[in-house]
Amino acid sequence: MNIWHRRWLMALSSVWLTLVVTLTLIPASPAQAIPAAQPVLSFDDPVPQTGRLDAVTPQVNYAFRCTDSGVGSLVVQTTSGDLVVEATIQDATGSVFARGTVVQGTPSVTVAEAFTMPADGDCLVTLSRRGDTAGKYSVRLLPGFAQLTAWDTFAPVADGLHLEWEPYASQNMTVTTFQGQLRIEVMTDNLLAYAIPSGEDLIWTDSYIQADFSIQGAPSYFEYGFVLRDNEEKETFYSVTFSSDGDYSVYYFDGDWVAVQDWTVHETIDPTDMQPRAAVLVQGNRFLIFFNDRFVAEVIDSNNYASEGLSGLVAATGPDQTDALTVFMDNVIVTRPYGLGTTAAVLTGQDIAQPTPTRPSLLGALGAVVTPTPTVSLPVPSVTPASASRFPARLGRWSSNVPADIVGELSQAGAVPPGGAIGLTVPSSYGDTSNAGFNSYPLGQGKVFRNFVLGFDARLIYGNAEAGCGMYFRANDGSDTAMAFADGWALLGEWDAEGNLLDSSVLDQFSAVIPGVGATNRVLVIALEDTVAMYVNGELVAESRFTPDEGTVALEMYVPEDDSGATEQTYCQLNNIWLWEF
Repeated sequence: MNIWHRRWLMALSSVWLTLVVTLTLIPASPAQAIPAAQPVLSFDDPVPQTGRLDAVTPQVNYAFRCTDSGVGSLVVQTTSGDLVVEATIQDATGSVFARGTVVQGTPSVTVAEAFTMPADGDCLVTLSRRGDTAGKYSVRLLPGFAQLTAWDTFAPVADGLHLEWEPYASQNMTVTTFQGQLRIEVMTDNLLAYAIPSGEDLIWTDSYIQADFSIQGAPSYFEYGFVLRDNEEKETFYSVTFSSDGDYSVYYFDGDWVAVQDWTVHETIDPTDMQPRAAVLVQGNRFLIFFNDRFVAEVIDSNNYASEGLSGLVAATGPDQTDALTVFMDNVIVTRPYGLGTTAAVLTGQDIAQPTPTRPSLLGALGAVVTPTPTVSLPVPSVTPASASRFPARLGRWSSNVPADIVGELSQAGAVPPGGAIGLTVPSSYGDTSNAGFNSYPLGQGKVFRNFVLGFDARLIYGNAEAGCGMYFRANDGSDTAMAFADGWALLGEWDAEGNLLDSSVLDQFSAVIPGVGATNRVLVIALEDTVAMYVNGELVAESRFTPDEGTVALEMYVPEDDSGATEQTYCQLNNIWLWEF
């Protein structure tokens, strides 16, 4: 979904929500030194520490680093025995500022939730057994709340903490994964582009979300941050964003932008930092905003626009910005108040899954649609139609970056009619999957085309030597395909509604196709009623007669599987996509 925004059109508003936290603040005790050489807990470590409390070891200490006004949670879970744990947290002076609470009805879990750290410095967690209880435990610190909902590193790890994302591409933005990170590209000015994970149980009320951002290159301006409490049906949400001007904002979008907190410069926000960490905790009507683990501001919203919804990640350009913006996101952490939604608040050491080959997350934005993928082997048509003479065997202007040059040459040769105009341009689009068969990622926001010239540069970034990259077109009940493969083959294919490749298709090896992973092939497709033709790097490789139809277009990729059914991670990149419509 593309959301246009202008700073000067925003007006003030706010929100009211219910406060749900368990937090006990303790009056300061007499100062005492923190013992040295303690085991360390970290907010950045997803693996909990483990230990045992009993008559021999009735108490244990853990050190951790406090940050002034930072918000975190301590979660302790009994993993064996009848152990009940009591916990206190003290600052560098020895003053106790938070204490754990045994969860009512669940004596195996002790939580100190959403405590606010009083100052920078070394802090101490003390765990003690209650009475004569004994057993093993696991303990961890979490940023924000006490229930870990997601810890997404975009790596192929089946740990239940990764989010599922859908791919999205339009002529204004793309969202995908690349080298184990989420990537959002914004190719026009004054556009807020965002990605929201898909799946069940993702509508949250109070929550904390954190991510590491990486701004690529040297854009003239950039924004990054989060959407919160998104309502897909109403197309409403909050945005919490930072910018290269060193400021932050909180807005509500309901068709118009309404300022909860207008853009405000803050000394904590470094406008030159191209790899910041950002976070926001939304709790009732409060938004607590953090930059590089430092507290920035508390924003109170009193207008009650939304109480729940989806969360996602944002990249945005400014008004009149002439350059594109690429932002990578990684290490997305989501925590929620303990007891809301799922009950997996803490993991034992044995529960941490090791990396295993699995389907990675697919990334995207609101409004993305994934076309069902036939997981079938690539068939070879029984008939390979012969080329006709209507189209020149070789084009002289095929490498031009001006579509009118190529279409003009075809028109002069009598291959296409005169006239027409650009109907679609997409600077780049990406697909990343290990799903066997044909996988497609829609482009053009649902526009349909019938008679056209379609051009694109196809590149297989990584994958099997038999993998292919290309596009489908005229997708309706069936669809047509133009694809180049890394082993030097090319396909001009016609599919019926059941996903069968028809005999009108052309599949063969061609010298015009540059083979190899990493090679770029420029593909040109001409579709005029029942006549279709395909050029690769300026050479006519296929011509056939397909059933004329109109339909949508999409990036398409082919992932082969071996005899055992195994596949390789495959990444396709299409650049310079354009369609000239007649």
